[in-house]
Amino acid sequence: MRTRNSFDIVILGSGFGGSLLAAILSKSGQSVCLIDKGSHPRFAIGESSTPAADMILHSLATKYGLDEFLPLCQFRSWRETYPDLRCGCKRGFSYFWHGATEGYSSTENHQNELFVAASASRDIADTQWYREDVDQFFCEQAVKNGATLFNRTNVTGFQRRLNGNWQIHLECE
Repeated sequence: MRTRNSFDIVILGSGFGGSLLAAILSKSGQSVCLIDKGSHPRFAIGESSTPAADMILHSLATKYGLDEFLPLCQFRSWRETYPDLRCGCKRGFSYFWHGATEGYSSTENHQNELFVAASASRDIADTQWYREDVDQFFCEQAVKNGATLFNRTNVTGFQRRLNGNWQIHLECE
């Protein structure tokens, strides 16, 4: 089947990054095509938020009028607003630096280690994201904001046309 669509923006991948960008651009009036070789829900390695990530998500949601994302910036508001969107309360986390060949080694001054303590209150705590749910939620919000989604679709080629536009060749399952 051959179809022709025209979009201002094409985003490859509907994980939380691609879908958040698609939601922002769609809400801002751009016509957005979101292409993914898979579909949601799907397995993804878990993620946890950080205070900086929470602030960035809050800032983006506020700046672009994406109120549906604001509750995800803190554990309590997430659980109250989206009880079926799975997440956990993060109790702290650690980073351990290791080289490419020598691996991790502890030092007396702990220079290769970073521990971030848990928030004192569940009201403002960071969250452990269940990525299967979160990625699907972000993708659904992008579509609600106007993005066109092509699931189970592979990009098989692309070319720049004489008028300066790009033509993308897709193969759908």
